[in-house]
Amino acid sequence: MIDDANEGHWVKAEAPARIDLSGGWSDTPPITNEHGGKVTNVAVKVDGKRPIGAKIRKIPKLELVFVLCSGTEKQTIKCETLDDLKDHSNPGAPGALLKTAFLCTKTVSLSSTELPLEKQLERNHGCGFEIYTWSYLPHGSGMGTSSILAGVVCAAIWKITSRDYNNQELLHLVVEVEQMLTTGGGWQDQVGGLLPGVKLTTSPARLPIQVQPELLEVSGGTLEKVKTNMALIYTGKTRLAKNLLQKVLDRWRSRTPEIVQNVDDLTSNAEICADAWRKGDLEKMGQVLNTYREQKKIMAPDSEPREICEIINSVKPHVHGCCLAGAGGGGYLFVITKQPNQHEELKRILQNLSTQNNLYTVHRIEVDTEGLTVTE
Repeated sequence: MIDDANEGHWVKAEAPARIDLSGGWSDTPPITNEHGGKVTNVAVKVDGKRPIGAKIRKIPKLELVFVLCSGTEKQTIKCETLDDLKDHSNPGAPGALLKTAFLCTKTVSLSSTELPLEKQLERNHGCGFEIYTWSYLPHGSGMGTSSILAGVVCAAIWKITSRDYNNQELLHLVVEVEQMLTTGGGWQDQVGGLLPGVKLTTSPARLPIQVQPELLEVSGGTLEKVKTNMALIYTGKTRLAKNLLQKVLDRWRSRTPEIVQNVDDLTSNAEICADAWRKGDLEKMGQVLNTYREQKKIMAPDSEPREICEIINSVKPHVHGCCLAGAGGGGYLFVITKQPNQHEELKRILQNLSTQNNLYTVHRIEVDTEGLTVTE
């Protein structure tokens, strides 16, 4: 059993969100392993906060306790038997991501030859576990929350069970979690949020997937400049990533010349984007972002509903470039403004839209230079 000194001792893991700047969709299987992927993205704080986190502790009772925090709401899920873990591959099941994380980290096993859950916990760890998770971002934000949270949870589990790991192992473990969870998706979300700063990440056309991130050298002056000229607009509309994903993969399987060329263009645009960030060229960053937005629409023609087009058209005169974060369909719109500190002006513009639904909000963001942190 656990020592008295360790009972109630929390391990805490936190991470920023991510914004994809160029190359998204090229990281998604089977596109990434058949064509090769290349994505430039950035870790960000939102309104000064690192929005994604988890904390875990050992408990005397031989069970798994999950507490899911969303705003002021808390949902508690207890797993007392292996049967309680068997719905892990249903993304809609309560606590599915956490159940999958405990299985993928091999903290517990569903193997038919294994002992019951209580006996596994006693034999391997001498305790049960209680874990809290949270995100300050709305569901369907497009900011990579679920993948980053999977990495945060796995890192916390590995820390409290004294498992040594490196970034590469963690990034690839999240791919495994998402495959087991049957949510699909690519590798760029966890790279974007778990690693600090701005990254250009490649993945060769091969199996198994091999993620190769490069942290870009971005000057302190550029970081300060983009802090004043970057903003997030919450569109009030939940993104439809799962539906869009299936449509994109169907289009990729068709291998039309347009789609094949567009995936080539996605990866080359990621290189141009990385160069703009290295040089601190805001205007070029915006141009690349606009190009990326058009490339996303080729991959998923339904990714910009009418009300989002109205938001984009209303802010265009004030920005170098803009693009919906993530797969599209809703969530956050990322903009790079021509003038610094235009957040109040953006709010004023949004208040005058005919589709104004009182859910549009404007947020400050800044580049996060820490990435994932795990503390005891």
